[in-house]
Amino acid sequence: MGTARKESPAAEAAQPKSRVRRALEGLRSIAVALAIALAVRAFLFEPYSIPSGSMLPTLQVGDYVVVTKFAYGIRLPFTNKMLWQRALPRRGDVVVFERPTAVPETLIKRVVGLPGETVEIIDGVLHIDGVPQPRTLLQPAFVFDDYLESTRTWVSATADLYVEAFPGQDGEVRHLVLQARQPRRYHEGPYRVPEGHVLVFGDNRDNSTDSRAFGAVPLGNIRGRADLVGFSWGKRGPRLDRFFHRIDGDVPAD
Repeated sequence: MGTARKESPAAEAAQPKSRVRRALEGLRSIAVALAIALAVRAFLFEPYSIPSGSMLPTLQVGDYVVVTKFAYGIRLPFTNKMLWQRALPRRGDVVVFERPTAVPETLIKRVVGLPGETVEIIDGVLHIDGVPQPRTLLQPAFVFDDYLESTRTWVSATADLYVEAFPGQDGEVRHLVLQARQPRRYHEGPYRVPEGHVLVFGDNRDNSTDSRAFGAVPLGNIRGRADLVGFSWGKRGPRLDRFFHRIDGDVPAD
């Protein structure tokens, strides 16, 4: 009969060290992966889910958008201070920001007013420094699905659907907006935009809590620009047609 081979004391001592080394290497790999993920989220891209219908029809409840964090510069993580300002938001950009109130909340809206401008809504038409912004009725009595956060139920709603245009040096920015068939008021404003701030409205103009309620948004509060819908889950499950869907991609051509 053979005899069991007995490892030397040195070999026995080396085994625990080897296991400890492998465990440390595994932890180091996890730490590096977490650091990379945090860096990407802090400086490059961040997901944001749409909880309400304030940006209908552009963004639907259940959309998950990709936010480009470096679109306007680099912001110091967990603060509202910019380390480097690359560019200012443009009128028509859809931005994710922290609401400038005592209790902050992350929201998503469209930039409609830039520093130094005066914005008004007169009979549903957006005016900037007294100039009406062009809009065209696309579909009266447009039917869409909305979600009531208070009751957590889906409802069918109706509003007039318009294409609104923002003329600019880089070309016209066109997007969809909804107007209630019975607007809540004829005249809103004027809203003066302070320096270092932007004015933001929801595309669902008569069903949005935005700068008309909490004021202009400081540039440092902006976390990034929303450019793409990466994933979408709606009333009936996944909305495959909205996967990797470009924001404002539904706006018809002239």
